[in-house]
Amino acid sequence: FNRRYMEESLIREVSAATRHRSPIGLVMIYPDSVAQIQEQRGRHAVEQLLWELGQRLPGYVRNEDIPCRYEGDVFCVILPGADLKITRARAERIRNEISQLKIAYGESVLETTLSMGVAVMPAHAGDARGLLQAAGESMQMAVQSGGNRVILAEALPPRK
Repeated sequence: FNRRYMEESLIREVSAATRHRSPIGLVMIYPDSVAQIQEQRGRHAVEQLLWELGQRLPGYVRNEDIPCRYEGDVFCVILPGADLKITRARAERIRNEISQLKIAYGESVLETTLSMGVAVMPAHAGDARGLLQAAGESMQMAVQSGGNRVILAEALPPRK
């Protein structure tokens, strides 16, 4: 799904989670090898990698989860009713599955690891915007820490 669908779904799911006092998880996903693939094989190869990831993500999540392309090279997964334990486990499963993926591309193979940020409402945020921000900042921390890891929003420095 695209960003518009993601934003509409997140608002709807956050509203339902608030109403039912249930958690909601969000995972932000960045493929670590995008820059290297772009440099070596061009943007078309990156788009092929992203397309393949988009096709596979639904197979790694629950039926009620909502995988989306967030922006540019970033994906996210909304996990209605998922607490931190479930959200983290799902993120680790996705990371492990994708790290083993080999995608045929012409005469070569595309592969990547993932940098992932995890945030859960109400533990890390009180609304959709805060949830996106916490997951996004966690994902950036994962990228800056060398990639191929899941970082939880609780690892972020406290807000001032």
